[in-house]
Amino acid sequence: MEKSKPKISLVEIVFITPLFMLNDAIGVVLLLFGLDDFFILDIIRFPLSQVYLRLKGVRGTVMLITNILETIPYIGALPNATIGWLITCWIDHHPKLFKTMVAVSAGGPIAAIGALGKKQIEQTVGVKPSFAKSYGEVKPAAQLSKLK
Repeated sequence: MEKSKPKISLVEIVFITPLFMLNDAIGVVLLLFGLDDFFILDIIRFPLSQVYLRLKGVRGTVMLITNILETIPYIGALPNATIGWLITCWIDHHPKLFKTMVAVSAGGPIAAIGALGKKQIEQTVGVKPSFAKSYGEVKPAAQLSKLK
């Protein structure tokens, strides 16, 4: 089994994470003093983070969601950008585990088997699942919904 190489390196994570933390800290300090940044921090951070992720070839969906959360009053005071960045890095470093989590949440264990395949399930779980006769019969949840 070939292991995929992460697109965001550990060095980039170490240097970029404090920038997101600083951005969130400035937002919290402004909120504590009763000031408003008038979305200036968001206007600066949003395009830079999205362009960076696109250039690296990483899906920026989580960062997009956290940037939208930043525009909601009081929820925007939480460290959404830092959390979104760390989740994006985790997804980049663990794509198969993320794919399994999405498949299980979308369609249950049968969809996970369809998404992962026979060898990966046996390596992850250690046993063959007893509810499927053949791995060829297992279909992802999207295909099952079309059959109904």
